Amino acid sequence: MKKTMLQLSACLLIFIFISPSLHAQADHVSNINDGFALNPNADRDVNMVADFMQAFLVDKDFDKARQYFKPDGIDYGPGYGDSANVDQMIQMQQKLDSTVTNWNIQYFVKFSVSVKDGNQKGDWVLLWGNISSENKSGKTITVPFNSVFKIEDEKIAMEVDYYDNMSIVKQLGYTITPPTEGQ
Repeated sequence: MKKTMLQLSACLLIFIFISPSLHAQADHVSNINDGFALNPNADRDVNMVADFMQAFLVDKDFDKARQYFKPDGIDYGPGYGDSANVDQMIQMQQKLDSTVTNWNIQYFVKFSVSVKDGNQKGDWVLLWGNISSENKSGKTITVPFNSVFKIEDEKIAMEVDYYDNMSIVKQLGYTITPPTEGQ
C-alpha cells in the first residue's frame, strides 16, 4: 500500500510538472497515461543517477561523477548560481567541501518516467530525500531535497535541484530580521 501511495504521489508530481507542456500541445489529452509512462530503463537510469550522487557528494570522485554527465550537461538549482555546467558544478562543490564534510544521502523516493511528447519529452529520474553534512564546528545540517534528472543517451543531460536554503540558515543559527517600517 505504501509503495502504491508513493507511486501515485510521484505520478501526481509528474503530471503537475508536465501539464503546462501537455496543455500547450493539445486540449484533447484526457488521460494522464497519454502524456507519460514508466521509463522502460528505470532501473538502469535510477541506479546511474544514484551512482552519480554517491560519486559527486559522498565519495568526492569528481572524475567518475563527470562520466555520468553529457559534456554539455547543465545543472539548475538554488545555491551558488542559477545554472552551472559540469566543470562549474564540480568547482562549486569543491569550494563547499572546504567548509563541510561527511556528506550523506538518504533517499525516500527514487522514480523514473518517460514523458511522451512536448518540450520535456524524454526519460526523467526523480530523487527525493535528505542530504546531510557537518560544518567545521561539527554541527550536522540535514536538508530535504528534490532533484530531477533528464537522461539522454544513458547520460545526465540536465539536473534540476531544489532544497530549502532557509532550513540551512536556521540550522546554522541565523535568524531573519524583517526590515523596519519605512525601509
